[in-house]
Amino acid sequence: MGDPQLSRSNPEPWELRSIRRTMEDLGHTALTVLKIDVEGAEWDALAAFLSDQKMLDLVSQGKIKQLLLEYHWDPDSRAKNDRHAQLMKKIEAIGFKPWKVTRHEGSDCCLDVRYIQIKSYPLIIIK
Repeated sequence: MGDPQLSRSNPEPWELRSIRRTMEDLGHTALTVLKIDVEGAEWDALAAFLSDQKMLDLVSQGKIKQLLLEYHWDPDSRAKNDRHAQLMKKIEAIGFKPWKVTRHEGSDCCLDVRYIQIKSYPLIIIK
């Protein structure tokens, strides 16, 4: 999962938890900012997030206000990039709109995208 180079440089077993489980473990019922920066595993984390009805309910209730993602992509894989585009469309379909997009410093295959949940900030107009 994620960047194979990081897996080779850090061979220790990793405990992976879903966003939902992490929130439950910490006793959180809402998040002002959810940042997903998991070195290439963001696509799987995002797919799990978008398929978890409880998480979607929190989003629809305005309980997750901002989503910050560091996206990595493989310019040589159309299949992967098509999947990534679909996940990005789903983020917007559930009410998040990008408010800042920047190229990740020092990289030509990464973007930092900041999304805002429109229900949480109804007076902000994004053009």
